[in-house]
Amino acid sequence: MGREIIPHGNLKLSNILLGDSLEALISEYGVSKFFDPKGACILASNGYVAPEKCFSEQADVYSFGVIMLELLTGKTVETTRVNLPKWVKSMVREEWTGEVFDKEVSTAAKQWAFPLLNISLRCVADAPDKRPSVAEVIEKIEEVINADRNLLVSASPMPCAESNYKDCCFLHSVIPETWDTPGSNY
Repeated sequence: MGREIIPHGNLKLSNILLGDSLEALISEYGVSKFFDPKGACILASNGYVAPEKCFSEQADVYSFGVIMLELLTGKTVETTRVNLPKWVKSMVREEWTGEVFDKEVSTAAKQWAFPLLNISLRCVADAPDKRPSVAEVIEKIEEVINADRNLLVSASPMPCAESNYKDCCFLHSVIPETWDTPGSNY
């Protein structure tokens, strides 16, 4: 028996809290159940709203993609009012992909930054039918985590330790259209 999908409708970084054990807790979940599903995203904050402006799983995926972009770039939508998906897409288009990452991300976690950026860009696709489902997003993030764990276990020394990110064996560029291409890992 399938579970009912209840869209959040106001997913944003400030609605994600950490519990005592550092587990993620999402505030305001279930509030959207009281609103007309065909109405506009009444609660949604600027910068996180999907282009279609409705309560849906795909709109929440868009908002989650913006959150991931915030974490990767170090730019917050709520304070800067920047259209983060548009900015990141323009940087990728101009082949400045490596420049989108926050300094801490680019130095400490470059082996997973590009795959997570690719997932984020899929989440913020303009058309809802081009976005992955929540289950697909979770699956792809777990693949990145597992690939990182496998690299740490099998590497001695790590192949990326003395080289820059372009020499690394992981994703070198972000090509969102390759998600569903056979042989593509991200």
